[in-house]
Amino acid sequence: GPLDLNQRLEARGKVKLVTAGPDSDMSLGWFNSAAKDSKEEGDAKNFVGIHVGGPTRIGHYFIPHLATAKGTISKVDQGPILTPGKLFDWSLVYDPAANGGLGEMCVTLGNESVTLKLKPGQKTEGANLDRFGLFTSTAGGQMVKIFLDDLSYTARRSVDEPSPSPKNNSAIYRPSPSLQKPRQSAPIHLGVGPHLFLDEFLIESNTNIGRVVNSPLRAAAIPNPIVTGKGDGNFQPYLTVLRDPATRRFRIWYGAQTAESSASESQLAYMESDDGIQWIRPRRILPTPFLRFGVSIIDQGVNFPHADARYKLGWYAAPVTKGESRPADGTVLGGLKIASSPDGFVWKQLVPPDSTNDVVLMHDHDINGIFRDAVADRYVAIASTLATGETWTGKRRVTLQSFSRDLLRWEKPSYALTPDDRLDEGDTQFYAMDGFLIRGDLRIAMVKILRDDFKPEGAAGIGYTALAWSRDGEHWIRDRTPFFQRDERNEAWDHSHAWIDEQVPVGDEVYFYYAGYMHGHKVNRFEERQIGLVKMQRDRYVAREAGAEQGMITTPLVELSGKTFTLNVNARGGEVRVQIVDRKNKPIKDFTFADCAVIDRDGVSESVRWKQHSNLSPLAGKPLKLQIQMRAAKLYALQFGN
Repeated sequence: GPLDLNQRLEARGKVKLVTAGPDSDMSLGWFNSAAKDSKEEGDAKNFVGIHVGGPTRIGHYFIPHLATAKGTISKVDQGPILTPGKLFDWSLVYDPAANGGLGEMCVTLGNESVTLKLKPGQKTEGANLDRFGLFTSTAGGQMVKIFLDDLSYTARRSVDEPSPSPKNNSAIYRPSPSLQKPRQSAPIHLGVGPHLFLDEFLIESNTNIGRVVNSPLRAAAIPNPIVTGKGDGNFQPYLTVLRDPATRRFRIWYGAQTAESSASESQLAYMESDDGIQWIRPRRILPTPFLRFGVSIIDQGVNFPHADARYKLGWYAAPVTKGESRPADGTVLGGLKIASSPDGFVWKQLVPPDSTNDVVLMHDHDINGIFRDAVADRYVAIASTLATGETWTGKRRVTLQSFSRDLLRWEKPSYALTPDDRLDEGDTQFYAMDGFLIRGDLRIAMVKILRDDFKPEGAAGIGYTALAWSRDGEHWIRDRTPFFQRDERNEAWDHSHAWIDEQVPVGDEVYFYYAGYMHGHKVNRFEERQIGLVKMQRDRYVAREAGAEQGMITTPLVELSGKTFTLNVNARGGEVRVQIVDRKNKPIKDFTFADCAVIDRDGVSESVRWKQHSNLSPLAGKPLKLQIQMRAAKLYALQFGN
């Protein structure tokens, strides 16, 4: 040792029980060496391991057992049975991050497993573990003859060895110097829907083509801020905007300050709008459980089978024990909480039936959110943590993700966003990742970048928004180029921070709702934290741009779905043509550049047609490549439809 309950512990091997008499219990695992001289300890204190024993009528269970330094014991009553004379493979894993951060043990014997979930407070009691071995629990009893083989276990930890970190699924966008890709064994299937050019996934090669991040622009016609700190009581940079499918009204929920102007508690405020800009006042304060920070709401639609739980709310707060309405201390370590509602007004908290408190995912920083990944058919939680890491100096805000099928039981978190001092400037931190929107196979998110170390005139630190995207919903690519910047004018209401928190598709546009701060994220928080709106045509996050000299993009080998083919493109003052080629880059008859009608307009859905063909029906299911020829034009996405 020394080892403790904050470290992942694993042991495995083979076991064979030769013979054992009644009352012949024994223990196998990590313990404290002082116990050998104590009549009180054994597996009653400072123990993580396996208990072998049970009633005579059953035989010998092989089950997890844990005892803290204070003598609090966790155990299960039954589990896999160690049959005498039979050889088993076995394993034990103690994971301090599982069970919402409370800790969990899993013991497997042969093909059977049993799990032991720690209760709140047990992990914090700790355990002092400096030995691994086996011993009898009490003096007396009968003999146990047991063989262990191929034994391996977590042993001594170096003083300098860091604690196990979450799996890192974060990457930073870096285009390859050469876009030429290796030969493919199979075509990429392009389904119905949009396919964006955020990265080089759909580019095998290109010539005279640049990549440009397209930022939404502030418009004088929008009277920003549209939700104010002083008048509307906005207090936080977290919000949800949804459009009601029946009334077409915009609905906004945001974090409002309390009557006491508490810095560590919020209220859930609500307003509606016909256009998403002018809101009907006065605001409405909705009753909720104790809410520290966060307003992350999901609408699962009119066809959701449980109408009374159509809406889901996620937020951060300290634990509340059963029978209480508020945490004893609202500032202590907490995590994600979940509530449901039939209408977005009346909320009922959801708590796992076997839990002693109401936190479903523990984490150590006060920011989180949820969204529904319809492609993967699961819920995703995004949570902030303060951590050190190999690619950055000091302890910083980084972003975790976890997955769930029911919003109550969550997988072990992994990193979604981490900084890299080799590429990121200064003390780059991630305040949150939110504003998720699914476009085709892409999940697109808005990243709140925090730079408290950079203090231009009139700002005590800055914040801006960057893009992140994922094709599998787990591995995220972050763009270092800012997507939406603060307003550099000293007098601007969003001079120091501009953090997008919501994307709402509206016709051919996307509305971006963002939090703006004038002087800094800790300055005059009850008046200067306000909400604004900017717009952009849909799917135009990143352009592939050609200048006066003609350029061309060739895709990898693909297989197309659908009949119609359109481009999201701005070719006003220029031109775009498309031809289709086989795997050897030989043009397919009647689908050449010469056959293609010129596109010279600006539109999010410009049809691609050839002289003999107005759709792709003749090419359905065939492996092919697309070649897009451009001059003085910007290409944002391809789209296929039925």
